[in-house]
Amino acid sequence: MNQQIDSRRPARAGLIAVLFVALLLRVLFVVFSRDPLYTQRGPGLLASEVDYLKKGIHPSDSQEFLGLARGLNSGVFGWDGKPNTFRTPAYPVLLFVCARRIPLVLAAQIVLSVSSVLLAWAVARRMFGVRAALAAGAFMAVDVPSVLFAGVIMAETLLVFAMMLACWLFVLRRTFWAGLVLGGATLVKPVAVLAFLPLAVVLLSRRNWRQAILLVACSLALPGVWVGRNLLRHGRPGLTSIAGFNLYYSNAARLEQVRSGKSGSAVRRALAARAGAIESDNPLAVSSELSSMATARILADPVRYAAVHAKGMVPILFGVKSDDAVSRIWGTEHGYLGEKWRGESKDGPATAVLAWFELLLTGAAAVLAVASMLRRHQRGVKAMLLSLFLYYVVLASPVTDGRMRVPGTPFLYIAAASILASGISPGARSKPQSASAGPAGCTTSVPTV
Repeated sequence: MNQQIDSRRPARAGLIAVLFVALLLRVLFVVFSRDPLYTQRGPGLLASEVDYLKKGIHPSDSQEFLGLARGLNSGVFGWDGKPNTFRTPAYPVLLFVCARRIPLVLAAQIVLSVSSVLLAWAVARRMFGVRAALAAGAFMAVDVPSVLFAGVIMAETLLVFAMMLACWLFVLRRTFWAGLVLGGATLVKPVAVLAFLPLAVVLLSRRNWRQAILLVACSLALPGVWVGRNLLRHGRPGLTSIAGFNLYYSNAARLEQVRSGKSGSAVRRALAARAGAIESDNPLAVSSELSSMATARILADPVRYAAVHAKGMVPILFGVKSDDAVSRIWGTEHGYLGEKWRGESKDGPATAVLAWFELLLTGAAAVLAVASMLRRHQRGVKAMLLSLFLYYVVLASPVTDGRMRVPGTPFLYIAAASILASGISPGARSKPQSASAGPAGCTTSVPTV
């Protein structure tokens, strides 16, 4: 007994140290950052959702979220008095609960971000042991984008927390709750709508059909409610209009830019001119039309698009947000990383150092994750983790922004940390407990996945 207590003390001390570092970095960034909004444009009056779709304008992420939270005060989920489908509701609801008070929102996000570090530790410990847990927590604690997005009005911090909570519940075999939380993640950002697939594959590979069906059903429940809301408001089903917007003005636009050799702004203007001919003023109908137009363009040149998409994954995987983080503290204008590295702004050296740290951290995690995959021990679980990471990278391309990998980053770090796992899984060191069915298909035992 004394040996067990003694062995737990270093692990507990390591966890406390990791959480302290995570909390300190996030608090310091929030305290010294001069701008909590993700875009530099003033709030002003936001254009209507249909104008967004037909004109290809999308200028202000943070202001959109704040506008939706403001609309909730009058009982309308919209920034212009009309029901909005461009954004899903979870993050605006958080802003509404915080009364749109920026300090309160940022305090909540610090708590969520540090909690995500703790959950990454807990998931890794359950899967791969104490050493792997400390490594995964340490990766997350110092991850630059994780620190950055805890201090800006954006949905990434909430999405990361939802994904990590869902994974933790899945590890505990609380399938019902894991599915509901995954559905909640979709209401944070629609890109998470199919994030249940890697988890479902794990269940199906073990012939656990009932739990797989339960997971999928619960994951789609909350998004289904939102689709029903949109059906009532706009007369047609749809999760969000941003899907058609992104597919048309990002995916198809990037393909057209490569084919024509024109600038991105020129291509966007040409696409907006075609979109402006759409007669409907129903945002979901316009989004559907944009999706059809974009799909037709992509299918007309699938080989070139595949190359464009693959190329776009690289800057997402290794893109950096250090320039953004440093410029927010220094108070300089946000610019491209290359400009900072060439010394064209006073924060160049600091950005370069932090950017290299971020690149090395991501690169090391990727190498360790691949190396760990070569070991046979728990290869299926590692494949699930890497699939969750790559899910966000693949779906985000060809939008070349390192922000898009943020929701999947914890899974890369846990997979990287698994290189420290012993050959015996934590759940196999003690006699397995019998699983008894709980409410709605949940089980009360908590063996490793």
